[in-house]
Amino acid sequence: MPDRTEPTSVAPSSATSGAGQPAGVRPGGAQPADVPPTVGQLTRKDSTGGEPMGQDTAGGDAAGRSAPPESSFAKSLFAGRLPAAMVFPYPRLDRDEQRRVDALAGRAREFLGATYDPAKVDRQRWVGDDIIRGLGERGLLGLYVAPEYGGQGLSQTGYCRVMEEFGGYDGSLSVVMGCTSRSA
Repeated sequence: MPDRTEPTSVAPSSATSGAGQPAGVRPGGAQPADVPPTVGQLTRKDSTGGEPMGQDTAGGDAAGRSAPPESSFAKSLFAGRLPAAMVFPYPRLDRDEQRRVDALAGRAREFLGATYDPAKVDRQRWVGDDIIRGLGERGLLGLYVAPEYGGQGLSQTGYCRVMEEFGGYDGSLSVVMGCTSRSA
């Protein structure tokens, strides 16, 4: 009869540690400093009700390391950092700009609801000069351009809010309007 030996342990898979924890997680849930936090860790509040764990709230990361100033939210995400100060709290418009944005969005909805046909634009492969002219007559071109040069002078947040209206009607229209919003 051949000699049988029983394995004394099973080699851990690449997905778990020997303790049955996900790879990179120490017993007790602590992660080494070189492992970025998971999405759950970024959104979960700590037990004291303070800031969400793992977020960069004071120019550093959860491990206390100092991070360089962020130049772009998307660039930071790509690098594995969540610069919370760039997005929380969500930007609010001042009252004057909020009124202007609401009026512009209303004009866009009114005009597009009555005249814009996305199927026709797809068939013709052209938004149409009449549509662009009509949007211009309603002050919907040059959203970024300063008022002294004939534009609306909106902030990035105001611009995005008006652009949501265009995107809600047709992706092609939002691309065209993205180009015309930077010139009056």
